[in-house]
Amino acid sequence: MRYDRDKAVILGTGHLPMLPAAPVRAIVLPSVDPDCATGLEPVSAAKALFAIAPSSIFQLSGTGGEAMDAFRALVDTVPAYKLGISGHPNAAAALLKDLL
Repeated sequence: MRYDRDKAVILGTGHLPMLPAAPVRAIVLPSVDPDCATGLEPVSAAKALFAIAPSSIFQLSGTGGEAMDAFRALVDTVPAYKLGISGHPNAAAALLKDLL
């Protein structure tokens, strides 16, 4: 696997213990860029909403305005960060562990 270009998919059914629900403590927007330093940078609620809403609302077809209202409430409730990832993902994983 090439961490700089391949997408990892984890199928949890039967392999990992899954929680039925968990609190959202932060929104993290990953950005893989071999030229940047691995790190967390705070982003605005508006930027977080712009990043998460299009794909999420598409996956929740038929919910439109309700979903947008829920996402707006979410980004206004928890902090949001851009996670710059450069090189091996272990450094990013350590940052996420510290964040939570």
